[in-house]
Amino acid sequence: MSNDVLYHWLPDVISGLIILKSEILQDGDVVVIDGYPDEYIINRVSFIYVTLLDVRNNHRTLIKNSRFIQSKINNLSRVASTDGLRQPLVYNIGYPDIKGATSKERLEMHQKFINRIDNMFDKAQAICVQNDDIKINTSQLFEWAVTETSNYSLEVTLWVYLQRMPNTKVTRTIRQYYMGTIYKINETVYRESIATDIPLATPSLNHVVVHPVAIGPEVKDQCPESN
Repeated sequence: MSNDVLYHWLPDVISGLIILKSEILQDGDVVVIDGYPDEYIINRVSFIYVTLLDVRNNHRTLIKNSRFIQSKINNLSRVASTDGLRQPLVYNIGYPDIKGATSKERLEMHQKFINRIDNMFDKAQAICVQNDDIKINTSQLFEWAVTETSNYSLEVTLWVYLQRMPNTKVTRTIRQYYMGTIYKINETVYRESIATDIPLATPSLNHVVVHPVAIGPEVKDQCPESN
C-alpha cells in the first residue's frame, strides 16, 4: 500500500478506532447527525465507514468515520435521565380576539385564552396516556410554553417525554415506536384543538380590494359599444 493511500484513509481508521474503543456509540443506537434531517440506526462501524440505516426511507447510508465523528451527533438512545427523551413539538396558534375596555378586562381575557390552551394539552395527554401505542413516559406531564410571537400567530412548543428507544436494527420498529408516537400525539392535539376551538393555523391573509378606475373620454371612445 502506497503512502498516499495510507495517508488518505488514516483519519478514517483513527476515527473508527475512537468510535469503537470509546463506546460512545453502539450498534443499534438511533442517532440524528447535524446537517442530515433524518434519523439513522447505527448498523456497523468499520475501520473506514459507519454503516447507517435510514429509518424514514428504509435504506442504507455510508458515511466516512472522519466526517461522522466531526459532526454533532444526537444519540436518541442515550437519554440524560430516567425521564426519557424530551421531544419538542411545535404548533402555531392564532392570536385571540381581545377587546376589553380596560387593562384588567384584557388581561382576564388573555388568561382565559391561556387556560384554554392548557386545557387542550391536558386533555391530549389524558388521551395519549390511555393509548399503549403512544410510547410516552406516563409519569411525566406535558410541558408547554409560548416560544415565539410572530406577526400573525403564536408559536407554542409542547415538550413530551418519550420512553427509552428500543435497541434494534429493524427500521420499521423505530418508525412505529418513535415517529408513530409523534404522529399520534400530533393527531390527538389537533383533535383537541377542534374541541376547544383553538385553531392550529396562521390566519388567512388573502384580502383582495378592487378599486374602481375612472376611464377618460379618449379611452372611452375606443371601447366597443355594447348592444
